[in-house]
Amino acid sequence: MKHSKIQLPSLKSRDPIHGAIASFSLKWTVFVFGSFLAFILSGCGSHPLKKPETSIGHEELAGNRPLRIRDYRHANSTLREVYRQLPEPTLYCGCKFDPNRKYASAAGDCSFSPADPGKRTDEYKVHWEHVVPAARLGSSRACWQSNYCQRENGKPYGGRSCCRKTDRLFRAMEADLHNLRPAIGEINRHRQDYNFGEIEGEERKYGTCDMEISSANDVAEPPDSAKGVIARSYLYMDAAYGIELTPEESAQYWQWNRAFPPKGPEIARNEMIRKIQGNPNPFIQNYSSMTGKEKEMEKAPPRTLFPNEVPEKARMLKSIQVHAFFYKV
Repeated sequence: MKHSKIQLPSLKSRDPIHGAIASFSLKWTVFVFGSFLAFILSGCGSHPLKKPETSIGHEELAGNRPLRIRDYRHANSTLREVYRQLPEPTLYCGCKFDPNRKYASAAGDCSFSPADPGKRTDEYKVHWEHVVPAARLGSSRACWQSNYCQRENGKPYGGRSCCRKTDRLFRAMEADLHNLRPAIGEINRHRQDYNFGEIEGEERKYGTCDMEISSANDVAEPPDSAKGVIARSYLYMDAAYGIELTPEESAQYWQWNRAFPPKGPEIARNEMIRKIQGNPNPFIQNYSSMTGKEKEMEKAPPRTLFPNEVPEKARMLKSIQVHAFFYKV
């Protein structure tokens, strides 16, 4: 019995037009499939907030990006619970306060006396202060611009309210518990979004509280008791979110960090926030292993840890390899 040969269709059809079309279709299919495979393997299709694979194996540099603390309102209620369990005085003047009512007491070690005339009930009101101001976190983002959002009446607006509504990363930064501290409301208002620094010969305006604010120079000088806390907040926010410290700021905060190491309450607070938010401040958790290594960090070439996260402005962060020694457990 003879078996008939199966005739496979030839790409070269007797009709030259049909043959050309068939050949082109095959080549195009191979090209598309190869391109798609290369795209998947390169990781270009990953989620813009997904952290790239690294040798660290931890999520410290992600900060609050997973939004375990959803927004500032959530941070407010969470911090009340933190300070119910871990009593700690206000940042600048050392005043004990009631976390439920958010009012400080003038008794005990509180060194604050109000400088502004006003209602007695408001003089010792406590705010959750952003150590790195919200304006510093949001002013470079598109949502902060005046015409980014639009109200129901058609009027454009920007600033913090717009960023809260439209910008996931801003919400993550604004609600990051590692950057929020209790402070007397009057001092928080007077400080505004000023940078921290040294003020020569500035008189004290808040009783014996050694907090000095110069509106002429847009600078605030905190007491020594707060300098270490402030330094580690700035270094953390720079490492996690790339707030771009100037060389002068970096030198100042590393110096404050060395001069005023973390103490028991700061360490306990960091551990509690780690359990709640999911990440520690490594400048507290691994303080001893990182001291003196700031020069290595400064020499590190910047690279984008979270590509496409800030489409309107590439936010360059420090090299993850240099940070790695901070995150050893």
